[in-house]
Amino acid sequence: MDHVAHAQSAATTEDPVIVPGLGSASGSSAYEIQKVHILYKKNLLKEKDLPSSITVLDDKSVARVNPTMGSIQTLLKQSPSVTAYAQGPGQSAPTLAVRGVKNDELAETLNGVPITSLLGGAGDYLSNNVSAPITLPEIDSATVYPGVAPPERQGFGTVGGTIAYTAKAPTDKPYAELEGGYGSFDTSHFGFTINTGKWYDGVDAPKTLLLYDQSETAGYVANTPAHYHNFLFNTVKPFDDGLTQVGLLVIFNQGNGTIQSEPTPTALIDKYGWNYNFPTNLGYYNQAGKFLTTILSDKSYINQYLDFQGSVFYIHQDQKTDSYCAPSTTDGSLPYAVNVQCPYNFYGDVGPGSNFQSSAFNYNPTAAFGSPQAGESSEFTHNWGTLTVSRRS
Repeated sequence: MDHVAHAQSAATTEDPVIVPGLGSASGSSAYEIQKVHILYKKNLLKEKDLPSSITVLDDKSVARVNPTMGSIQTLLKQSPSVTAYAQGPGQSAPTLAVRGVKNDELAETLNGVPITSLLGGAGDYLSNNVSAPITLPEIDSATVYPGVAPPERQGFGTVGGTIAYTAKAPTDKPYAELEGGYGSFDTSHFGFTINTGKWYDGVDAPKTLLLYDQSETAGYVANTPAHYHNFLFNTVKPFDDGLTQVGLLVIFNQGNGTIQSEPTPTALIDKYGWNYNFPTNLGYYNQAGKFLTTILSDKSYINQYLDFQGSVFYIHQDQKTDSYCAPSTTDGSLPYAVNVQCPYNFYGDVGPGSNFQSSAFNYNPTAAFGSPQAGESSEFTHNWGTLTVSRRS
């Protein structure tokens, strides 16, 4: 237990001071002891906020972040030395840095399962920026581990440390929650949570939690609307008088939104306002993402020397992007770029006789549309991937 002597404004060096554990003292010696204890307490508080410390963000920390306006990245801003922001409400184009380390140099886990590179943001340029395998309404806690060598159970060797997310789980006592709201930028939110508690009396009784959340927004920035749908199912079944627990977690998230792929010129912001964005007839970048995550876990106590923890998981992501820029934005008539994703902005003329021949084109852009700008004004991509792995410890 830490012992601290609290000073009063009227105290003098001659007043007697009660120092816990040291009894009563008076004079200059008591005053010096008092200062030492106050300094010690201040040092403890400073150590708590050191970026080299482990930071635990519990359910109360999660509750402080608006479920509609925030993201799992902005949740981490409550940790020291974390920078995070997003283009709009929810999981829209997040950017994250921990102690100056970007997202692609961090390890991230969900209930101990690696989800690195699936959360998008800094390090994954314009990738997985709408929706994610886990979203803020589905988070129960998050722990930020510093250092090159994170704890064994929370990831693998990484430069920037590990962020370990824990999904919401059922509790012994039942409850139900219904929430919703409407705010600026046409942002609306609706969601409910049903927790069954124990199905019946007994240490081996199962318990289940069901969560659904949806939100829509016009976006902070003009022409960046988005909508999200999140579903979580988590059930736990104990066996052997609670010595073994088998759990099943299923999360399905999807989002569709338009984000900025090119910063707005300062001159236009000064003229039209901070939330100005190019109209969609000049350019846009739209993304739709779906994530299915299933984790089957087992925790078993074998004896006083040995226990077992293992999981089998399946993660599938499906992502589609659709971008467009008007030919007039790339023909030299504008002094700035509108959509950096426009193929012509990337490659220039890829038609016959050009210096760059792309296998992505099966036609002559100039011959088909009259100019290379018109022939390369839009792009559609479809990416998907599946990860199935088992882990044990």
